[in-house]
Amino acid sequence: MSPPGGAVQNSSVNLTCHSDANPEAKYAWFRANQMLVSEESQLFIKSLQASDCGEYYCTAENQFGSKTSGYVSVELLYAPRHPSVSVSSPGEVEEDTTVTLRCSSDANPAANYSWYKEGENSPKSSEQNFTITHVRAEDSGHYSCRVWNTRGHLTSSLHLVVASDVTKLIVVGIVSVAMVFSLFLTLLWIRMKKMCVKKPTKCRKPLQTRVQIKSRPTAATLELDQDQDQDQALHYASIHLHLDQNDVLYSNIRPVHGYRQTDEDEDSTEYTCVMDQS
Repeated sequence: MSPPGGAVQNSSVNLTCHSDANPEAKYAWFRANQMLVSEESQLFIKSLQASDCGEYYCTAENQFGSKTSGYVSVELLYAPRHPSVSVSSPGEVEEDTTVTLRCSSDANPAANYSWYKEGENSPKSSEQNFTITHVRAEDSGHYSCRVWNTRGHLTSSLHLVVASDVTKLIVVGIVSVAMVFSLFLTLLWIRMKKMCVKKPTKCRKPLQTRVQIKSRPTAATLELDQDQDQDQALHYASIHLHLDQNDVLYSNIRPVHGYRQTDEDEDSTEYTCVMDQS
């Protein structure tokens, strides 16, 4: 096989089958136990693709018998593809625990791996997976995984966060302060709301009072129609006078609806005098 071991995509590959025979042997080529169209001693692949890869073998045959060759593997060679990196414990890692940084990449031939920490020139590990036991806060930082083979190389990185006891206390303190502040704002809002809300005023329809004066030659009677809870309502009054212009009236005022006179009322009786100036 030329070149030996495989070839990169779109390159050419030449397979050769040879057998010493007399009369000269005839050849047949097979891939994955399927016979190919070529009957020559050489099988030529002009532009290698992934579909061309696999196990090949040939047979040589004449009138006296046949022989089968061994298998030869045709592989597609390529540089490492974008490596995938991850941490065994997502998020923050607790101190004094074990954490593993993982790295993987598809490559042919198989890739080699190296782990580096930011700011350091020497690799931390030459394994695919980098394990740190009893991790400390100083282990926090950016880590890079370098992947390479004979066809090329790539690098991918991740950030490791190790939560120290001091960091935990700071976080707990911040959360506690935030909760207390939120509670204070809530109580303040409730208090301001109570102060701002006015109690609804009970609306009452204004009462109308009808005052009627009936005249007689010597006196006038004043009659009032009103609600018993007159002290709590606004009154509108209308007065009707039926008088002779020459009469002088003395009026007695009394409510139409069940008004009970008290001793105090007896002492505070008022008299009204209406004079006609004409």
